Amino acid sequence: MKNRTLLDKYFDLSPDFLDTSKWAAVLEDRLSDNHKFLFQKRKVAVDMYINGEHSLKEIYKCTGVSKTELYRLVDRCFMLDENNEIYGYRALIPNKRIKPYKREKTSDGNIISDESNFSGAFNKLLEDYPQLKTTIETYYLRRNIDITEPIIKVKYLHREFLKTCRSLGIRAEAGEYPFNTSDQGKRALYRYINNFRMKNMSSIIKDQGNDATTMHHTTGKGQKTENIIRPFQRVEFDGHKIDAAMTIKFISPEGDIILREMSRIWLLMIVDVATRTILGYHICLNKEYSQYDVLNCIENAIKPWKPKEFVITGLKYPKHGGFPSEVIAETKYAVWDEIAFDNAKANLAKQVEEKLKRMIGCSINIGPVATPTRRPIIEKMFHLLEANGFQRIISTTGNNPKDPRRQNPEQKAKKYEITYEEIMDLAEVLIFEQNGTAQSGIYHLTPLELMQQRLEKGVYPRIISENISFSTIQIERVISGDLKKGRRPYIYYEGVKYRNNVLSDSYHLVKTKLTLLVDTKDLRTVKAFLPDGSELGILIAQGKWSLQPHTLQTRKQINKLRNTGELYLSDYEDPIEVFHKHLKTKAITNKSSRNKLANLETQIKDMNDNKDKLTSQILDDSNLEFDKKAISPHNLRNLNKKRITFNQ
Repeated sequence: MKNRTLLDKYFDLSPDFLDTSKWAAVLEDRLSDNHKFLFQKRKVAVDMYINGEHSLKEIYKCTGVSKTELYRLVDRCFMLDENNEIYGYRALIPNKRIKPYKREKTSDGNIISDESNFSGAFNKLLEDYPQLKTTIETYYLRRNIDITEPIIKVKYLHREFLKTCRSLGIRAEAGEYPFNTSDQGKRALYRYINNFRMKNMSSIIKDQGNDATTMHHTTGKGQKTENIIRPFQRVEFDGHKIDAAMTIKFISPEGDIILREMSRIWLLMIVDVATRTILGYHICLNKEYSQYDVLNCIENAIKPWKPKEFVITGLKYPKHGGFPSEVIAETKYAVWDEIAFDNAKANLAKQVEEKLKRMIGCSINIGPVATPTRRPIIEKMFHLLEANGFQRIISTTGNNPKDPRRQNPEQKAKKYEITYEEIMDLAEVLIFEQNGTAQSGIYHLTPLELMQQRLEKGVYPRIISENISFSTIQIERVISGDLKKGRRPYIYYEGVKYRNNVLSDSYHLVKTKLTLLVDTKDLRTVKAFLPDGSELGILIAQGKWSLQPHTLQTRKQINKLRNTGELYLSDYEDPIEVFHKHLKTKAITNKSSRNKLANLETQIKDMNDNKDKLTSQILDDSNLEFDKKAISPHNLRNLNKKRITFNQ
């Protein structure tokens, strides 16, 4: 290895720095012919030197680059840029400045002038007085100083800059820089602050607002993202308010037909990333969606799709399209490996997270709040559904308040009696059709075609049990009762007593803790288990609470109204009917009550479709390891209070 003594001082650098194949490239075609020739000559010389196989004479003879010039070029190549990366071949570009201009001449003088003769004077001033640089950056970043302004203006910073100059002994009367310029260094300060901003964006990005801050901290730095090609490898979940105004039509307690505007409703969807297939969706009629809506959406994406009956006369499903669970047999009860969603409260509820991890067995990719760029596929799907459907109807709200398509949407919805049921019909058909529409981003195939093709290659998704229920929760309650007062044993859940014939006769079980499986979609009954895991049976809600199916959300709403005195229930009234009448009365004048009324009436309709069920089917949670044999009254009488055993 010949004449590489100059490189000895660079041995403490990373080995990658000495590997010229990893140096940043230069686009030579952008150089003029003369500069291109000079650059190529320098590059050959540097490569020959670093390679170590050629002497300085050989390098000079081949390239014409002298020893002195060669050492200068090598030194330039190993200088660090503002990102602490070596310049490499970039340093060989003719006339390229790789370090700031350093002024040698003093800038003092008694004549006030412009800045044309003060090039580099500001940087020299900061070198001579480091405290000035500290003051500028401290004030601009607002660190350890009492400044209430969210963003400090440079003109105010300039005042502090001049004040600090005077405190350091820089005299205006002596004509010292910056006092000897017409603007006292203000333009130079502006340029310095602009450069400082670009190099310290992570520290000052918050000054640009919440949106810019979120985008900056959540956007990657160029790393290659994972290529998702397998169906059900990753799915995206999100909620979107439908861009359309709508109404609700109901009969008031007095028998009048009422038509009123509603708040916009939510469309929740789960989309397969690899194929852009919409696996399932859920419409939330409330003003905000909850954890229960998220679980309903997840369940709809897993269980086989069922066609619905439309309220719009003549509306039919398109010939092409559908849902995977209907079109592709292998996707019935199929689950995904990873789900990505917004870091919102409803999504992160403990119950949702527990169901995803334990029942589906998937990983959870929690993205930042309000950052749709992390879920681009589902955002695109929402955009297509809006553009192809909701934003084309007469009551559309458009995609912003200034959208020309927005023409008094609520008045139009009321005039043409566009109801929420019709919007739900439209959503069903649009999603059905979207899965059968060719898209340029997936090779002009439809999402269903692409999913079918990739599954035919033999990589099938995981399948879960058909009996799984996402609406079932597990809780514990202690049995209450008092033999002396004749109060039969019962458990208390969400303001209602529950018991069955067996429990009513089992005074010895008072104060025993039971495990309950509760179907949050139907609280008329709960399934109870003893401490050893034996099934106690189905407990029935007492009073009129067992007459109509109702959800946990509905029960909580009724209890809240009772606690505030807005709703009174007697023992002889059906609480669901009373609540229904209450919402109808409130809905005449209260907009949010209309959404609650629509939600309740949709639940009642869905429950009536299953009216043959005398009690709800509380499905067993797959994680329970109970011996679920029924307990007879004879065996229950032999239970010991301290230790529960069974006679054989």
